[in-house]
Amino acid sequence: MLLLSYYSTMDESIVSAEALFQRISTHMKVILGDDSTVFENDYISETVALIEQCALAVDREYLISKNEEFDDIQTQTLKFFFLDYYEAKCYQSFKGMEDRLNNVLSSKSSLNTFLQKCTRFGLLHEEDRDYMKSSAMSADLKRNAKIDKFKRDRAAKARINEIQRMMYIARKDGEVDQEKELRELYVTQIQCYAREAIDDLDMLQQEMAMLRFHAEQQRDQESRGDYAGSEGSAADGRLNNRRAGKPDSGMFLDNYGQAQQQQHQGPGISVTRTFKVGDQIMFSRETVKSGVLGSHIAPPTVTLEEYGDQVK
Repeated sequence: MLLLSYYSTMDESIVSAEALFQRISTHMKVILGDDSTVFENDYISETVALIEQCALAVDREYLISKNEEFDDIQTQTLKFFFLDYYEAKCYQSFKGMEDRLNNVLSSKSSLNTFLQKCTRFGLLHEEDRDYMKSSAMSADLKRNAKIDKFKRDRAAKARINEIQRMMYIARKDGEVDQEKELRELYVTQIQCYAREAIDDLDMLQQEMAMLRFHAEQQRDQESRGDYAGSEGSAADGRLNNRRAGKPDSGMFLDNYGQAQQQQHQGPGISVTRTFKVGDQIMFSRETVKSGVLGSHIAPPTVTLEEYGDQVK
């Protein structure tokens, strides 16, 4: 659980854990609901801040001690076990990819803290502890473990609905003492969250691997893009020169037939005339153009009949 630094105002510092949890519960009904369009990242950030403030209040009020046994924890205090799970769900719910990897890492940290507390206080069934190791199982064993986990979830959720119905009827009948039912309700809900946390950890591990792979690919593309960009900028410069009527750098023959490191214009031969004093050849654009599609194979030196006589 990530904790905020001490809040600056006295009013915030004395808000009870119970009052904070009621606000958190209202927020989590929205965040864990089916419609993610009804809230934005600011709402999630506010919820995370409330959760962290509530965790501080739990410590300040000594509601849960690491040294006590689970049976010694008061029933009304059990709901504060939800905080780490709620925080993990908040980090998973943040929209956008800008800080997704950090949100995944934060969610994993909160889930691990939650499962450690569940293990410390003996809240996990033996089957759930085995399910935590399902990643190391064979495909068949993993499939069977998932089926068993699904059955336990279905039975637990049915029991939660039944307990809530019983408590509702009891309140209508005026019964006040419902601690036994409430304790079972909290324990069953914690165990449901624990099974979901195990699945979430596996999912987040896969997402984290994909995010890191994607980030590595982006870095590779950017490094290749820098090299390609330097090559492309040179080509773009030559193209822009041609469009602007400026010559490209290169070799060409000057008016005296000498090779010069000067500028030539565009692709291909762009020399209009080149002269050389003496016996040198005179080139012109027309001469070059006339030979473009001409034959480059030397003509035969003998006729077919003469060749036949030579073979004989």
